[in-house]
Amino acid sequence: MALEKVVEEKKPSSILSLIHMGLDSYDDIFSDFDPSPYSERLLSEDFILEARRRYAEKKGGGLELRFSLPEKLRSAKTEALVKRRLRDHFHAKVRDEEADIARSRKRGAIYFAAGFAVLLFVAAAPQIGPLSGIAHFIDILLVPVGWFGMFDGVELMVEAPRRFEKEINFNKRLAGATYTFFSEEELVKVMEEKVAEEKVAKPKAEKPNAEEKPKEEKPSEAKKEEKKA
Repeated sequence: MALEKVVEEKKPSSILSLIHMGLDSYDDIFSDFDPSPYSERLLSEDFILEARRRYAEKKGGGLELRFSLPEKLRSAKTEALVKRRLRDHFHAKVRDEEADIARSRKRGAIYFAAGFAVLLFVAAAPQIGPLSGIAHFIDILLVPVGWFGMFDGVELMVEAPRRFEKEINFNKRLAGATYTFFSEEELVKVMEEKVAEEKVAKPKAEKPNAEEKPKEEKPSEAKKEEKKA
């Protein structure tokens, strides 16, 4: 039975990569304020926050999300649609964040180049005839602008993408995660069967026989010689 892996997977690596959520219905995954069909409906903020909280407790490796709900509410067609919608959502998030990083780096390169050009202009101002008289004023006015542009550019190119790193990792793992649906009744049944099997397979501990008395040790030959002496 495919569901048996729910209780059979006991390795630390498999436990750490598993997120199990109980649902009342498929609507729990989607926003209550969006009346669109599941193929277009926004995901619930509560669902994303819960997935993020559970994800923070997991380690690296593959990720699996398992959803349990009452058997009478299950639909194979709906579940296939929900799985596709979840993957599409997180793939779109990854693309948006990668685009934000690209824009941040481009803007940082522009700031850095502009700041560098300003500093070059300040350095060349004393050699330019019409500007030689106000070179000191130009230095005071534009040097901070040039350094600010360069430092801000470096931050946008290097530091800003690091802020997206955690979010991108979260969305990438959710986009590539395995999504599994199963009924609450089936889960309970399988778990009960596994517990029963473990009880049968567990060897019975041998009980000591209360009637058996410890054997009396016979005195050794050396002890007998000592007594005669």
